[in-house]
Amino acid sequence: MAAYLQLGHDSWNLISELRAFSGLVISPVNDPPSAVIERLRRLGDYRNTLEVVFDPQFYNPRTSRGCLREWDYLPSAYESVNVDTSADWRVLTSAIVRAARNIGSDAVCSPAFVPKVYSDEYYSSVVEVADIMAAECKQGDMDVLLTAIISLQELAVPGRPHQIASILSASSVDRLYVIFQEPRPPREHLADYGALVGAIELIRLLSDAMRVQVAFCHHDVVLWKAAGAHDVTSGKFLNLRRFSMARWTEEDPGGRMNSYWNDASLLTLLRDADVARLDHAGLINEQIVEENPYSMRILSIIRRGTKEPWTALSWRQYLHWFASMDRQMINSEALKGLLLAADKSWTQVAERKILFIDKFNDGSWIRVWLGALADA
Repeated sequence: MAAYLQLGHDSWNLISELRAFSGLVISPVNDPPSAVIERLRRLGDYRNTLEVVFDPQFYNPRTSRGCLREWDYLPSAYESVNVDTSADWRVLTSAIVRAARNIGSDAVCSPAFVPKVYSDEYYSSVVEVADIMAAECKQGDMDVLLTAIISLQELAVPGRPHQIASILSASSVDRLYVIFQEPRPPREHLADYGALVGAIELIRLLSDAMRVQVAFCHHDVVLWKAAGAHDVTSGKFLNLRRFSMARWTEEDPGGRMNSYWNDASLLTLLRDADVARLDHAGLINEQIVEENPYSMRILSIIRRGTKEPWTALSWRQYLHWFASMDRQMINSEALKGLLLAADKSWTQVAERKILFIDKFNDGSWIRVWLGALADA
């Protein structure tokens, strides 16, 4: 199992500083080719310990956001993007493979756009595209990951996880890059019981035939690892912890810089006033805090009450937890134990009548997650 860093705006310094990830996912919307090549060069020998995955971010083919227009696999006139036939896809995948090779990627994700309807035909098309790309990589110099964007809500339909798994596992590609599409804001936890049961079931089915990597994870990484995902991916901003189409269309609030304490006991993000309330009630788990050097530094700032900014520390605190959790929680029983401990911690919060600033931050999703894991 491996944790990957999902790159976003100004994320490169976190790679060598944390030295906690097994790989990274390149973000062409944030960096042009020349910058990626230079940043990888600066990693020196450490680069050889990482798997570099190139995600072409073809989610909205007609977008011109960020640095995407500087990558030559997309034409300068975005309205001319046309992928109606297999021949069109061959041209596109060939260009993407070429771009991935030019920056020295170890693996490349197949292009996939967000559909209007998540039909069997859509899933069949992403399989076809991945197989076309695999043929382009027959030299064996790069792995191919089949990109599958999946509506989380759709997985609540009985039998749908089996149908999707049957289609995707028919691919000649043996690695899968799963992106769950969910309209809920990134700060709010996934809590649709039926959808989560379906998602866990889907990952379990696919993991029998493919190496599954779940992208854009947040605290829900606990579910995907317990379901059998081999690799998981997350980043410093909220829009890197849950897939957001706004990142490729309009101003995205998930990318704004806010300070949130990652509470490893409650499996949630808290504002500084919330952390102060917990600390005053004696509900900060000092042992867990000491395991994360960034937690200790943030807590010291909050206790001093100096209003010293700690946004940069909060990114590092979360990513340190994410990578450490991936290494330590190696089986489903350990992950269930983590959720049971979180449920107990939320009970203590309720008993002390502590209310957090964000109304949705009440721990209710923890039992939904436990139930989904038990019933999937």
